[in-house]
Amino acid sequence: MRVSIIIPVHERAEHTKKIIEELIRQKKDFPQTEIICVENGSTEDMSFLKDYPIVYLECEKGVSRARNTALDIAKGDYFCFIDNDDWIPPYYLQVVYSHIQSGFDWYVWQWWWDDNLVEMRDFDLTQPLKSQWALWGYCWNRKLFDGVRFDEADPLGDRKVFDILDKPLRGYFIQVPMYRYSWQDNNDSICHNLNAG
Repeated sequence: MRVSIIIPVHERAEHTKKIIEELIRQKKDFPQTEIICVENGSTEDMSFLKDYPIVYLECEKGVSRARNTALDIAKGDYFCFIDNDDWIPPYYLQVVYSHIQSGFDWYVWQWWWDDNLVEMRDFDLTQPLKSQWALWGYCWNRKLFDGVRFDEADPLGDRKVFDILDKPLRGYFIQVPMYRYSWQDNNDSICHNLNAG
């Protein structure tokens, strides 16, 4: 099994370096992992990305465009999406690989909102989007993206999740915190926009 990690990169060079280096450390134990970074219109110098052992692509500005660019070339059996201004724990890939062997359509996990653990004790696998709608909260079987791409005109590209999960699919809840969403650092984030509107 191979996992493709898809990272749209826009600004935040120093944070991007840290998350790429964390993934490369974890990849030593899971060398089949594919890390795809798609730089999309940053004003900061992101040329350092070319020095890492990753798949590096460029496209015009837009998170959905960046994700689509990665999806078009990704080779993984499963896809995980990471935003370059967030964070993952040192056991991220270990937990992902330990679960995907069971062959579910998608896996969802607990996460931190800044330093606060988001409790999902009553998570409903039949209605996952009520508790977790963001792409980075899941690991997806690649078949879910066959013929599916994000609307590049929609700045809130995560809404495509609603299309993907609007099917009879088998999901599994990983009751381990697997992602740190940096709410306080980014007032332009999708979470901020959705909660404001």
